[in-house]
Amino acid sequence: MEDIVTKKDVVYTLTITFNSFTPTTTPSTDLPTLTTTAILVFTSEDAISGGNVTNKGSSDVTEKGLVWSTSANPTIALTTKTKNGSGTGAFTASIKDLSSGTKYYVRAYAINAKGTAYGNQVEFTTSGSSSGNIESLLTGKNWELTGLTIDGVDQFGTLPLCQKDNIIVFNLNGTANVNEGSNICTPSSAGPFTWSLNSAKTEITLTNGSGPSISSFIVTSSRLTLRINDSGGDIVFIYTKK
Repeated sequence: MEDIVTKKDVVYTLTITFNSFTPTTTPSTDLPTLTTTAILVFTSEDAISGGNVTNKGSSDVTEKGLVWSTSANPTIALTTKTKNGSGTGAFTASIKDLSSGTKYYVRAYAINAKGTAYGNQVEFTTSGSSSGNIESLLTGKNWELTGLTIDGVDQFGTLPLCQKDNIIVFNLNGTANVNEGSNICTPSSAGPFTWSLNSAKTEITLTNGSGPSISSFIVTSSRLTLRINDSGGDIVFIYTKK
């Protein structure tokens, strides 16, 4: 736009230029956004974790899972990883073939056309106990049921209240007592029970009126984990010293 300014017969031309304005915008995230789930349960050989892909990024997520290592910040270049489908959303995965008494680092990952994104890193140490003191670790303690997973999924919340307050005590004479607390199931699950270990002390057999139930187990001074061996699924019970 031009304005004409006249002074003493002298003509001045004033030119004003208007520049267009383009607002600054933040580009959308190219890589997926995700988090890693805290360890739900672990034994001397395996653990359960997962992740949640909350944003796919600029293209669809084609693969997601967990990756782990004894070194920090593991990547999908490693063979120690799971593949748990595609797309956004939460997933759960089992981490297997671990070494006892070892510290591990875990990250969830998600892949889209732009590359691989990782969730926060979580870490844990697998349990371990020598066979020479397993009986002393197992007996004479009040073991309270505090966890249950089925096929890697946390199912403790689905248990009836009458099972959640159960406490089991293993005696040195090979018997076991169950204290059902103030909420008693019908029929009662109080026993009586007997228990025995295999020669390698890697399995425990619990026997009551319904017959024997065999479980793989690991016990520490404060935690007992039983994996049912004679069931159709991967059922893990977690007990904590009360």
